[in-house]
Amino acid sequence: CDREISFDPSIPLYYGNRGYAYEQLGEYQKAIDDCSTAISRQPKFAEYYNNRAWAYLQTQQTAEAIADCLKALELKPKFASAYNNLASAYSDAHQFENAVESATQCLNLDPKFAQAYRNRGFAFEKLGRYDRAIEDLTEAIKLQPKFWLAYTDRAFALEKLGEFHKEIEDCNRAIELNPNFAVAYNNRGFANSQLHREHDAVEDFGKAIALSPSFALAYANRAFQLEKLGKYALAIEDCDKVISMEPLCALAYWCKGQSYEKLGKRELAAREKERAINLGFKPACKTAK
Repeated sequence: CDREISFDPSIPLYYGNRGYAYEQLGEYQKAIDDCSTAISRQPKFAEYYNNRAWAYLQTQQTAEAIADCLKALELKPKFASAYNNLASAYSDAHQFENAVESATQCLNLDPKFAQAYRNRGFAFEKLGRYDRAIEDLTEAIKLQPKFWLAYTDRAFALEKLGEFHKEIEDCNRAIELNPNFAVAYNNRGFANSQLHREHDAVEDFGKAIALSPSFALAYANRAFQLEKLGKYALAIEDCDKVISMEPLCALAYWCKGQSYEKLGKRELAAREKERAINLGFKPACKTAK
């Protein structure tokens, strides 16, 4: 692409092709720059807007991604990929009803678009419609059996329905397909905790933390399990780690207070529990997830 551009820098296709190549390499800002150049030279070509939207999504520039998807659809109304990217962008913006609608539009145009089923399933999940989420995520997996993110999302929906054994099965499959995905270990750890497999849970949360050292939720989840196992000093260490990353995490203060109480340090326990309650913690809550 560089050679083509040096030969004739006026041709937008060369920038579009290089922008796509940069996307595949994970160099998203360079992709955005090249797509922008292509658009400036050929402003009515929908694919350049759609490709730039995808790069914007990878860099958390949600508003820009939505605008580009809408522009792509204005230029090319039956553009399934643009509807799919729009669904992703709407989910990132927490506009989940819009995400469902956009993914549905995509599937109306292309009923075998696995990513659109995943996007719609994710949006249904966020709307609390877990049965519908599982239907869509299952369809995504049928179309793309190695779609590890769909397994992870379905595991979470199964968790919400109390199907912890099935959740573990999906987490296992996600981990098999992508051993470096910390969220899958955290989710499996949570499922193990609900099945009273505290040692397995602690191991899973530890793996999540090893892969993602700033994963505050995994520290919080592990702290609760360590407290259950009577490893109070270690639980307090994990709570302190959570608080250092998320100072307003009420659950961490509560767990820390529980651990201090078990160690007989009543004043420290009362102080930490008071902080938790002041931050909105309700003592009936017993889980970090």
